[in-house]
Order: sequence, then structure tokens, then C-alpha cells
Amino acid sequence: MKIIENINNKFKEYDVILGFTSEIIINRLKEKKGIKIYLMHEALDQIKKDKYKEVIVQPLHLIAGLEYEKIVQVSSKYEEEFDKIEIGKPVFIEAKDYDNIVNIIVSKFKDLDDNKGIVLMGHGSKNFGNISYKKLQNHI
Repeated sequence: MKIIENINNKFKEYDVILGFTSEIIINRLKEKKGIKIYLMHEALDQIKKDKYKEVIVQPLHLIAGLEYEKIVQVSSKYEEEFDKIEIGKPVFIEAKDYDNIVNIIVSKFKDLDDNKGIVLMGHGSKNFGNISYKKLQNHI
């Protein structure tokens, strides 16, 4: 997976172990691509078994939706298992995050014809994280 390759290349001093919150995605990746991915708790169990002392849990989510809440909830159960466990934030948290993404989008599509548009889609969440989409729209 390209994002994992990028993370491995950028942070060579860290071991990257992938864990997902969605069994549906895990099953699809296993069936279609033969990729074995842990559930969150399985990844943390493996990290514990491998005797790591410090853990950084970095979500790949855009918003702090229900799936992000699952990450926080599962990770918090392991606080006593490690000397240090940190949980990173999703992409859209602070105002500057929205500005950064808008700048990337604008630079990527600066040569787009006037009669063409861009559609950004997200599946949303049933919690406060959905406000992130409105904030992004306001920044654009």
C-alpha cells in the first residue's frame, strides 16, 4: 500500500505495523489483494508481544469520526501495557489543516478549465466529526 511505503520511507527509524478498525476493509484487502491486516487490538497485542515500549498510533482518517473514536477507545485500553502510547490526530483538526488541504487542491487543479469542477466526497460519520466537511467547504 502506497501510504505505508511513504510512511516507511519518511520514518525509517520506526517500525510500522498496520491496524484497521473496519473488518469489512480488512476482509476486502485479504480477499482481493491477499494482504493480511490486523484489527486495532490485534496490532497492539502484537506490538506488546514483540516487547515494544513506546507506541505511536497514527490514524489515516480525515475526520475525527466514529472510527477515530474507536482508535482512541482501543488504544486507551493499552495505556498500562507500554511506557508510552501516543495517539495522533486525523487530517482535519485545526484551521491550518483546512488551509493546507485547500492550497494543495488549488495548486493541483490550477489549470482546470472554467467549465469543469472538482467533487470531493467523504462518507461522513454520525458524530461531531461531520462538521469537518462544512469547515472544509467554508475554506474553499
